[in-house]
Amino acid sequence: MTDDNSDRGNYANADGKIAALAPTTGECYDTIVLTVYDDLRNNPVLHPDLADDDPMKYEWVTFLSGYIDDGEMLMHDPVGSVVPTNSAAVLHLTVLAHAEAGDLLPKIDDGNLSEGVPPLYRFDAGSDFVSLNEVLWAGSFESTTSFGLGVNGKTPYAVHYGRVTLDVTEVIIHVAHK
Repeated sequence: MTDDNSDRGNYANADGKIAALAPTTGECYDTIVLTVYDDLRNNPVLHPDLADDDPMKYEWVTFLSGYIDDGEMLMHDPVGSVVPTNSAAVLHLTVLAHAEAGDLLPKIDDGNLSEGVPPLYRFDAGSDFVSLNEVLWAGSFESTTSFGLGVNGKTPYAVHYGRVTLDVTEVIIHVAHK
């Protein structure tokens, strides 16, 4: 991967769950919002100078992001098979939290695990989106979940995160329109 934006929070707290994935489009960029549930009220405090009721006191979500290099493929973790894409470029996003594919994305194909081909889960963006073509499931293993964001070119992007409440964090990915 290139253009690495990484390391947010505390790696020790990988007990969250990605509960929702919501793609939207706007005037300047397409957006994906991941909602992570992760009750941290009893976990180590990272910002002792902040008040106990300040949601940013308990930040933890860790992510890695970057475009997949030309000639490389999005790989499914832990199976290791290629995740097929219909896009010119793929932005790979990995979040330190567990998820269930069927809770987030529609199943496109059942796959064949005996042959090393996992089921394919994908959101097809359609004509309402400018840069985003698809959101691909690339696996969840050992509390680490990977997605491929299929886009029609390597446009600039930004990944932000923030506490919504003491037990909910949002990871927000903006991909600029081409």
